[in-house]
Amino acid sequence: MERLKQYPRTYSLDARTRRALVASSSAPLALIIAVSVLKVAGLANKNLTPTQLLAVGFVFALFALFGSSSAHRRVVLYEDGIGVFGWFSSRRLNRSEILGRRMGKWRNGSYYIIVPVDKSARELRLPPLLHMDKDFFAWMKGIPRVD
Repeated sequence: MERLKQYPRTYSLDARTRRALVASSSAPLALIIAVSVLKVAGLANKNLTPTQLLAVGFVFALFALFGSSSAHRRVVLYEDGIGVFGWFSSRRLNRSEILGRRMGKWRNGSYYIIVPVDKSARELRLPPLLHMDKDFFAWMKGIPRVD
């Protein structure tokens, strides 16, 4: 007996991968905060001015924010479409708006790219390292490959 497919279905990075990405993107910020605290306490080398520390801290904070936001993106499958939702953006395409799918490369792996029918519209890039199941692959099989 085939399992009943319920929609919408939500997919994201598994918790361990999400924590690792958040930690690695936050580590430089934690380092600059530690250096700043040591500098204020008089225990650090005085090579960086407070303005420079603030600027570097701001850059690392942005890095941590965008790294964390990418780790929290999720994909939602609907019977008639697909959506990618994150902290700063959300986008959905209906099946009638999808031309096909192709694969993108990321480090040692790959990820899905949904190609819209409208050539002027942006492609919908699914997050790398997405935790997928057989229902996800079955849904994707219904979208033709384009190269």
